[in-house]
Amino acid sequence: MKTKEVRFSTEKGIIVRKILHLTTILAPIYYISGSKASLIRVLFPLTGILILAEVARLYIKPVRRIFLRILGPMLWKDEEKGLTAATRWFIAASIVCGYFPKDIAILTLFFVAISDTAAYTIGSWFGKREIVKGKTVWGTLTFFVTAIVIAVFSSLPKIISIPGAIIATVVELIPKYDDNLSIPIIGGIILWIMTYLLKTS
Repeated sequence: MKTKEVRFSTEKGIIVRKILHLTTILAPIYYISGSKASLIRVLFPLTGILILAEVARLYIKPVRRIFLRILGPMLWKDEEKGLTAATRWFIAASIVCGYFPKDIAILTLFFVAISDTAAYTIGSWFGKREIVKGKTVWGTLTFFVTAIVIAVFSSLPKIISIPGAIIATVVELIPKYDDNLSIPIIGGIILWIMTYLLKTS
């Protein structure tokens, strides 16, 4: 089967994709009461497996054909020759859960699971006016509101978590960067710096 015959990002495929994306909420929910060690024992091996699978898909034609035939409808076209969003999420989750402060990892992963999904959904339904390419006014507003709600319930000090929601909203607007990576890592680094400065002030 030729690549051009693959149907990317079909309506049904994207619905399934977003449902699967929402299930990433299980990681921060578990991490609230679970240990870092037990979580990374799952995340690290799965991330390694996904990276190996991506390498096989990108460089072994029979694997690529099978992969695209099955999962093509769930993918954006630009994922054909790069890492999928799922693999990027696992990489980001492994980094923030493995090396960042626990509260920051939990907060940023909730932003990705809830705010990003809500923003896409509302933006797709009602969004016509774009702020930047692919980011609508309604989608961004939805991200911001849900992120603020998440921040209010965070165990981080509100002086950190609420600005964190604003930061995540701004980071989500950055074009050409996958939210699955940029929100946890860029947002997480900024929150980490803010936490450090608050403790040393």
